Amino acid sequence: MNSLQNTDAGYEQLVDAAVVMTAEHLRINAGYITNELEEYIIKNYPRYTTYYVENHSLGRHRIIGYAKLCALSEFVHARFKRIQNIARSEREAKRYKRSLVANLAEAIELMPREFFSIKMPTGRRLIDWLYQLEERQGEDINYIKPKRSNNKNRNKLTDEQKRVIQALYADPIAISIADIYRKLLEIGKKNRWWLKDGEYTPPTYQTVYMYLQSVKNSLKIERHGLVYHKNTMVPEVQRSYPTRKNAIWGIDGTAQNEYVRHNGKVRQYAHIVSVYDYASFRLLDVQVTLGANERAEVLIRCLKNAIKECGYKPLYLQLDRGPGYNGVKQWCDAHDIRVLPTQVGLARAKVVELLIGLKNRLIDKYSGAWSGSNRTAQADGSQPGEKYLEAAKRRARDFAIASERLRTEVMEQWNHYVIESREGKPCGKTPTELWNELESETAKLSYADLAEYGTTHHVQLTTKGVTVSSRGVEYTYFPPVETEEQRSKAAKIFEQIPLQSGKLSRVRVQVLDYGKPAVVYKDNTFLGIWPLKERISMMPGDSKLNNYLLLQKEIAKNALKKVSELREELNSNPTLNALKSEAMTGRKRIVPLLDKSELFLYEMAEKSDETDAILLDQMQTELQYEEREYVHPVTGEIKKVRIPIQNKHDL
Repeated sequence: MNSLQNTDAGYEQLVDAAVVMTAEHLRINAGYITNELEEYIIKNYPRYTTYYVENHSLGRHRIIGYAKLCALSEFVHARFKRIQNIARSEREAKRYKRSLVANLAEAIELMPREFFSIKMPTGRRLIDWLYQLEERQGEDINYIKPKRSNNKNRNKLTDEQKRVIQALYADPIAISIADIYRKLLEIGKKNRWWLKDGEYTPPTYQTVYMYLQSVKNSLKIERHGLVYHKNTMVPEVQRSYPTRKNAIWGIDGTAQNEYVRHNGKVRQYAHIVSVYDYASFRLLDVQVTLGANERAEVLIRCLKNAIKECGYKPLYLQLDRGPGYNGVKQWCDAHDIRVLPTQVGLARAKVVELLIGLKNRLIDKYSGAWSGSNRTAQADGSQPGEKYLEAAKRRARDFAIASERLRTEVMEQWNHYVIESREGKPCGKTPTELWNELESETAKLSYADLAEYGTTHHVQLTTKGVTVSSRGVEYTYFPPVETEEQRSKAAKIFEQIPLQSGKLSRVRVQVLDYGKPAVVYKDNTFLGIWPLKERISMMPGDSKLNNYLLLQKEIAKNALKKVSELREELNSNPTLNALKSEAMTGRKRIVPLLDKSELFLYEMAEKSDETDAILLDQMQTELQYEEREYVHPVTGEIKKVRIPIQNKHDL
């Protein structure tokens, strides 16, 4: 009534007054409708979220948004159905529906924009959408299709065009998506891809962008490399630590947070390579290298030292695919150690990060040449101040001194550090305690097997034994001769190996630790574990001297016995006996076995004060000769020589 009474004051026509009055009433009613609508939607939209979760790849806010639209459409459809039931005529029903749509449109536009979580239609589009809801039949409300599900752009990319997009993205030049879209349009114009009925309608940038988002994971292997792809794109797998020691060992390197001096320069030269056991967290060996040196020989040396240190070898070894991976794998294959290349989900980083973090807190932080975080700052990730870096550089140790101390410091601190918890469970033990408590997955190595991981020498076997040298010190090893069985075995070694014959007399000596017994092989034949050769007292009656003398007598006795058996065979066998009188041809040199007893007789005569008649007489009677013929090996000429007749008692 107030609006009608004020019509004359501001408006000349009643049409304008009616429009204003209707608008004012809509503004008044919108508040009531908005409150009721919000309560209804909040109460009923969860019934629709499952459909969008299972059938569409949408974000959480979009799932909620479309579910709220379903609840809204259910509300509107119910109101349209009620109007149809209460209206007295079709004309009245249409009037009520127009009023409903107008009020709902006003109420929805007054609602906060973030309420629906997605962009709502506005203006005429909203009114058209509300009228479309009237066409829904029955109680079952159809689900609202997500935006762009019917978008024509979705079908504009053919398989050929998709392959072009993938090829451009995977190009090592790594161009941006904007450049890919620009090149795609150039190629499309040349091939007339999107020209239809005289109209050129290429796909939008958003279409290309969204397609690339769905395939870029697999294409990153070409864009960033295999390692990046495995670490960022391959799904993770969580594994627990082994329950037995020596099941899996890990080997990895990290830079040492300390300034050291080398060749007159101060830098972070020191790099630490560590071998550790996963089950016990025990640090088995540490090698300090000059710079990030993780070549195969460094890793193998560190691994050998770890095996010698603990007396076991691992069932598996895990390491990065770095520069030394292939060499380490070949060595492990030869020693029956299985190699696990580092992959996502193999629980590798846990031990490594613990090692690095603990070393930083317990060792590096208290070094005067520490180059890590600022010691005066409390915040995580703080950077060192300039004056602390300068002071650290002045206190830098020589690399040789630092590397020698670091190896012992790191192992000592880590292996005796109490681990508070493991995998979320209380632990309260040191790696050394865990190592001593756990059973081993592999058997303990014998001394002979363990020596395989020591230092290898290839030297000649002589009458002295075998001699190796290290750092200017010589170590001579000799077979054990304490028992009769050992002397017999040692005698066979010296009889079967051709001494002073170059390569034929070479043996392989495995030294676990210089000063300890060595393991000796001839080719692939095990000769035994030889101790260091001791010097024997010159005084007679020494038991050790007697052992060596017994060995010498046994070797000489065996040689005489063998020669005697061959001579008897030569004399008793008619065929062999006939060969003595036949001329031997060819390049084989024939050297007669000369009797040197006459030399001893002359020597004895010379040394005697008076001429011994009996001795001289013996010389005259024993010096008898016989003539024999032989063929010269080169010219073939037959010559005669006089050879002393040998007496049996001389043999």
